[in-house]
Amino acid sequence: MKKIVSIAALIAASLPVAFGQGGVIAAWTFENNAIAVNNSPSPSTGSGAASSIGMATYATPNIGVTTDDVLLGTTGDTGVNGVADLTQVWRVRAQAGASGAANGWSSLAPIGTQGAVFAASTVGYSNIAVSFDWYATTQGEANLQLQYTTDGVTWKNVPLTLTGSDAGLAVMTNTTSANTVKGSYVSITGGVGQDWFTGLSATISDPNAANNSKFAVQMVNASTGADDIGASGTALNNNSGNWRFDNVTISGQSILTGVISANLMLSRSVYTGDPSTVVVGSVLPPVCPVSANAASAGACGAKATNNGAYPSTSSSNNVWNNDSVDGSFGVTSPIFLDQITLSGTTVSSFAVPSNMIVTSFSSKSELALNLSTDGSVLTFMGYVAAPDTVDVSNANTPEVYDPTNPSGGSYFRAVAQVGANGAIQVTPTNAYSGNNGRAAILANGLYYMVGNSNNGTATPTNVVGSTGVQIATPGQAANTAPTEVGNFSIAQVTNPATGTPYAADKLGKDNNFRGLTIFNNTLYVTKGSGSNGIDTVYQVGNAGSLPTLSTAAAAPIAVLPGFPTAAAKTAGATNDYPFGIWFANATTLYVADEGDGVVADAAGSATAGLQKWILSGGVWKMAYVLQNGLNLGQPYSIANYPAAINPATDGLRNITGTVNSNGTVTIFAVTSTVSANGDQGADPNKLVSITDTLANTTSAGAAAETFTTLRTAVAGEVLRGIAFAPSSTTMANAPLILSAASPSVTAIAQGGLAFAMGQNLAPEGDEILGPSPTTFDGASVSIKDAAGNITSAPLIFVSPSQVTFQVPSGVAAGAAAVTVTASGSPQTASNVVIAPVAPAVFTVNGNALIAGYAVRISSSGTQTVEPAYAVNAQGSFSAAPINMGSATDKVYLTIYGTGIQAAGLANVAVTVNGVGTQVVYAGSAGYSGVDQINVLLPASLAGSGTVALQVTASGIAANTVQIAIQ
Repeated sequence: MKKIVSIAALIAASLPVAFGQGGVIAAWTFENNAIAVNNSPSPSTGSGAASSIGMATYATPNIGVTTDDVLLGTTGDTGVNGVADLTQVWRVRAQAGASGAANGWSSLAPIGTQGAVFAASTVGYSNIAVSFDWYATTQGEANLQLQYTTDGVTWKNVPLTLTGSDAGLAVMTNTTSANTVKGSYVSITGGVGQDWFTGLSATISDPNAANNSKFAVQMVNASTGADDIGASGTALNNNSGNWRFDNVTISGQSILTGVISANLMLSRSVYTGDPSTVVVGSVLPPVCPVSANAASAGACGAKATNNGAYPSTSSSNNVWNNDSVDGSFGVTSPIFLDQITLSGTTVSSFAVPSNMIVTSFSSKSELALNLSTDGSVLTFMGYVAAPDTVDVSNANTPEVYDPTNPSGGSYFRAVAQVGANGAIQVTPTNAYSGNNGRAAILANGLYYMVGNSNNGTATPTNVVGSTGVQIATPGQAANTAPTEVGNFSIAQVTNPATGTPYAADKLGKDNNFRGLTIFNNTLYVTKGSGSNGIDTVYQVGNAGSLPTLSTAAAAPIAVLPGFPTAAAKTAGATNDYPFGIWFANATTLYVADEGDGVVADAAGSATAGLQKWILSGGVWKMAYVLQNGLNLGQPYSIANYPAAINPATDGLRNITGTVNSNGTVTIFAVTSTVSANGDQGADPNKLVSITDTLANTTSAGAAAETFTTLRTAVAGEVLRGIAFAPSSTTMANAPLILSAASPSVTAIAQGGLAFAMGQNLAPEGDEILGPSPTTFDGASVSIKDAAGNITSAPLIFVSPSQVTFQVPSGVAAGAAAVTVTASGSPQTASNVVIAPVAPAVFTVNGNALIAGYAVRISSSGTQTVEPAYAVNAQGSFSAAPINMGSATDKVYLTIYGTGIQAAGLANVAVTVNGVGTQVVYAGSAGYSGVDQINVLLPASLAGSGTVALQVTASGIAANTVQIAIQ
C-alpha cells in the first residue's frame, strides 16, 4: 500500500527513496495463498518461512489453538489514516479451543513472546533491510517491536522508521520501565485502533545479518503487564484482538560470490507488478503525444482491460491481455543472474540493482548474456527505468525522439557489465529508440550491440540510424549519439523466385537483429522476427577484423553463404527463425531456431530447435535439427499458474556451448514458447541442454541425442540468457548518475538534484534532516568538473544503493567525474554531463503521472485545490481529471521538477496535448534543488481526457508526463 498525502511529502519522499529498491530476498503479499486458516503462509517472492509465536500459549481464556489465517481486507479496516487494504492479508491470532472465539493477546505474555516471525536466508546478500504494513484491531497489542536474529536463538532489537501512512503511530524509546522493551518500538497513540500503518521499515547494519542462512525477523509485543495496552488505548481484555500483516519484505544488496568460470550464468527476470501497476480503464500507452495520434488515428487513448496483477489460478485477470489494446504494452521488472553448474544446480544468485537497469518482463528477445572476448566480464542490455514502469520497451530514447511513436516516453537503453566479483557498470545509450536492445558483447574496449528501432509511422534519419548493429564505449556520456555499424538492405539480395534484387523495405527494419556472437575476431548476428528483411544469419564487417568507431559506417553486412535468403514478408511454418548462435569451430555453427510463434505450427515444425550447420567449400549447409526432448507444441503445467494459458515449447532462443574432450559438444539453451497468453513472451520457459557428436553430419547419427531440462521457470519468472561465468575479480563498481526527478534526461543541472545509483555507496540508509552536509555516515560525493576543479556536493540522503545529492551551482558545465566515497572506498562515474539547464519533471508512478496539482479560481476569487493524481485504497495511482470549471474560471497547474529554474521564466514553455500554455512562474519550489512551474491551462483543453504534457526549458525537453483534463 502506498499513499502520498501532499505534494510536499511526495517530493520529499521521492528524494530518499529512488525508483529502484534493493534485491528482494523474500516477500509475503499473501496473494499466492488461499483465503483460509494458514499458520505458515508461503512467500510470494523468494524462499522463506512465516509463523506466529505465542498466540495460543498463555493462560485461559487465551490458551487454545493457533488459527492464523489469510483473509481479504475490507473497506471498514480504516482509521485516521483512511487507508484500507483490500488485498489479501495475514491475520495473527488464536482460538480458545478448536472452535472457540478468536483471541490471543495476553498481558501475561512476557516481552517479545507474541507476534509473528519471518525467516529467510540472506546468503548472497548484504545491507539487509525489512519493511512491512501492520494493522491492529482495538484489542490488539498497541506496542510493537522489531527484532532480528543471526543465529536462530538470540534476538536483537532494531529501530523502525515510519515512511508510509502512519498517522497515530509513534516511534518510542524506553529506558526506564521494566514492563516495556529497553530499546526502540512503535506505539499506537491516542487510541486510534482499527488502522493500517504502512511502510514500517528498518535497515539492519549488523554485518552478521548479511550472508546468513539463519536470518529472521519478528514483529512482537514490546510490552507486558501494566504497560500492555490495546490499540484502543485501554488495557487488554485478554480474550480478543489480532494483528494483521501485508507486504512483508526482506531485502538486501545481492553479492556475487564464489564464481567459477567453468560454471554457467543464467539471466532471468521476476515480475514484481501488482494490481496497482495498471489500473483498469487507465489510458494506454500512458504517454502518447498528439503528433502520434495525428500520424495514426487511434494510436492514443486505449483503455486498460486488465489490472497489473500477474495471471493466477484464483482470478481471470491477466496483465498481459492489455497487449490486445496496446501493441506497445510491457512492464519493466528486475534482473537476476544465477550462477549454476552444468547440471543446472544453482550456486549463487545476483540481484542486479534495479535502480540501475531493468528489463521488460514480456520482451522475449532481451537479456542475452555474452562473455567478453577475453572472458573477463559478462554483458547484457536493458533499460534505465524503474521496475513496474509501463510501455518502456517501445518508448523513445532521450536523444532520439520520434513524434509519431505512440509510446511517447523516453528511456535510455543500456549495457550492463558485470564481473565475477559482482561489480557492475551501466552505460546508457540512445540506440534502439522505439524498440529494444537485445544483446551486447565487450571486445577490444567497445560494446557491440544488436537490437531494433522505430515504433512510429515515419522513418526519421536519427531513428533509422539507431537500429541494427551499434557500437558504444563503456562509460560514455549519456548524450552520446548512436553509432550504427553498417546497414543491411534486402535490396542487396537476389530474390530466388525472380532472379532480380528484392524491393527495398521500410528503412532500418531489415536490420532488426537479435542474436550476436564474435568468433575469430569476426562479428556475426541473426534476424528472426519482423515482416521486413530476411530471417537468417549475417556476417558484419570483414572476416578477422571487428569494426571500430571510425570504420563502423562503412562495414559490410552480408548473409552467410548458404543460409536462407527468403523474404520475411512471406515467412510461414516452414521458414527459419534464427536466434542465438554458437561456433564449435570454424566449420561448425549451431543456430537456435525459435519457431514461428503459432500454437498450431509448433508440434509439426521441422526447423525449430537446434540447427547444426557445416561449412563446406565456402558454403554453409544445414546438417540436421535437434528436437528430441523439447516436446515441441506439448503444453506443460506450472504450479500456481492458470492451466488455460499453459505454455508449450516452440523452439530455442539464446544458446552457449562447450567443446568436450571426448569429441562431443554440449549446448545450453533457453526455450521459446507458444500459448494462449496475452503475450507469449511472458510465458514461464525452460533451460535445456544437449550433447552432440561434433564430427557427426547426419540426422541418423544424432537420432539418440535428446535434450535434458535443467530448469523450468516458476510462475512470475522468465529465463532469458545463458553464458559461461566471467573470470574478472578486479572489476570496479561505477555508480550511475541520474537526475533525481527522472532517469530520462541526459544531464544533471548546476544547482539541481541528482542520484548516484549503485552498490556499497554508504554503510546504511539514512535520511538527512536539517542542513545538507557534505559527509554523512562515512559517505561523500565529489565532482571534478570540466575545468578540473573538485567540489564536494551537499548530501540529501545516503544508503548502500543510492545517494541523493545537490549539484553545487558553481560546478563548471561540461563532462565531469562524480566520485562517491563510502568508508574510504571511492567509486567514480566519468563523462557525467553537467549543464546550466537540464529539465526533469517529478512523477508519482511508472505511468509518468505528473506530481502536481491544479488551483481553480472562480470569478468571485474562490480557490479550489485539486491534486492531479488520485490514490485508491490499494495504493494505486491514477490521473485525477482536472476540473476546468465554468467559462469564467481560471485553472492553474503547478508542476515540480529539477534543473529548470536557471532557464528563467521567459525560456520555460509547457504544452498540454500539443497546446501551448501561459507560464506564470518558473523558479524555486522552496526546497533545495526543487523547481516549480505554474501554468494557466487554456479553457480549450476542457474535455481532453488523459494527455501528454511537455516541459521545455532553454529549448531542452524534459521527460514527457501525463495529466487528465475533464
